[in-house]
Amino acid sequence: MNKRAVRPKLAWEILEATEEAAKAARIEHTSALNAALDRRGRLIAELFGLDVDRPLPPFKRGTARRPPLSEEERRLIEKAREKEAVLFRALDAQAARLNRESGTLRNGRQYMQGLRELKPSKDYPRMECWG
Repeated sequence: MNKRAVRPKLAWEILEATEEAAKAARIEHTSALNAALDRRGRLIAELFGLDVDRPLPPFKRGTARRPPLSEEERRLIEKAREKEAVLFRALDAQAARLNRESGTLRNGRQYMQGLRELKPSKDYPRMECWG
C-alpha cells in the first residue's frame, strides 16, 4: 500500500482520537480519556514511522527525512492541534479553579496527570469548565 495514501487516513484518525479524548474529559471518564490519549499517541507515532513498543534509536543529526505533508494532512493536523489546545485550555481553567479553592499551584497538564493517577471513585474533581 502506498504510504502517501495512508497518511491522510492516519491524520483523520488522530483527529478522531483527539475528539474522543475531549469527549471523555467532558464526562470525566478517566479510563476512556487515557485510552483515547494513548491511541492518539500511537497514531502519531505511526504517522512518523515510529514503533511505540520499541525504544527510540540514538538521535543522529540530519538523519530524519520524510516526505513533506500534503495540504490535506496539514489541515487535519492543524485541526487536531486546535482541538487539543481547547482541551488543555479547559484543563488549565479547571486547574485554576482548583488552585483558588485549595491554594495549590498546578497547570492543566499537571491536573490531567493527577486525574490519570487517581483510582476510579466518586471522589474525582468536577470538570465544571466543560459546558
